[in-house]
Amino acid sequence: MTNPDYKLPNVPSNFNSRGDSVAFITMHKAGSSIAGLIFRFYAYAAGYIQANIAEAAIQCGIPEAEFCIKNAGLMLTPGYYFGPFRGIYVSEMGGFLENRLIVQIRDPRDCICSNYYSMAKSHVVPKDEKLKKAFLEKREAMNAMSIDQSAVGGAKGYFHRMSRIKNLIENHPNTLVMKYEDMVLQTEFWTKQAEEFFGVVERGDLDEKLKEHLNFSVEKEDPNVHKRQVTPGDHVRKMMPETVTAMNETLSPVLDWFGYPREVTEETWTTPAALRG
Repeated sequence: MTNPDYKLPNVPSNFNSRGDSVAFITMHKAGSSIAGLIFRFYAYAAGYIQANIAEAAIQCGIPEAEFCIKNAGLMLTPGYYFGPFRGIYVSEMGGFLENRLIVQIRDPRDCICSNYYSMAKSHVVPKDEKLKKAFLEKREAMNAMSIDQSAVGGAKGYFHRMSRIKNLIENHPNTLVMKYEDMVLQTEFWTKQAEEFFGVVERGDLDEKLKEHLNFSVEKEDPNVHKRQVTPGDHVRKMMPETVTAMNETLSPVLDWFGYPREVTEETWTTPAALRG
């Protein structure tokens, strides 16, 4: 089957569109779904319409990387908020230098921990038969290993993923880097960053629309639900010390560059990024 072209969403006739565009780059298990939703509200209030190319690929059962790369030229169109894009294929899309870029990252060690529980327990099985077969094979493989065993391959994968993001940031003139840890623990600081980046002027009923989406608390951890737990530093609680040491060795260049310490405690993220130095 020939992959269909992506069609940009229509812009309402009375909508005051911006003359540029924004792209949201992130990584799996970095709170990307809820962040992408929250950014959509800020984007709309600032004059951008969301165009989620990656989601369209998934809904059509088309390989996400192939579809996003094929339709990357559309990102030159002003007035849109593109994303989220979570895969390493972003480095092959080109055109990001034409966009303002917002990036959300998370401690990759916690991403590895979260991904283990998601793949083994909580992720919804795709309806598409081809995608379903591949997903169930991955779930079976994940359930056959411990969380510590999964960390070996996970650390290598996230090192490559964050290295691609790092390179993109270094070569991009207009980027805001945000952290999952601030989203869940320093929410007011995090939302202020996003609102200023998108350039929201008229807030209207924005606070009311966002209220239900800005509660990141979890009363009790449940490995069978998507929002299992949100507190940073979960890799320390779930993995053996020697596993954490091994992950640190693999991930050290990106941990250092993005400001993630080797040793994480409950107090590590209690101060907003702007004050951490």
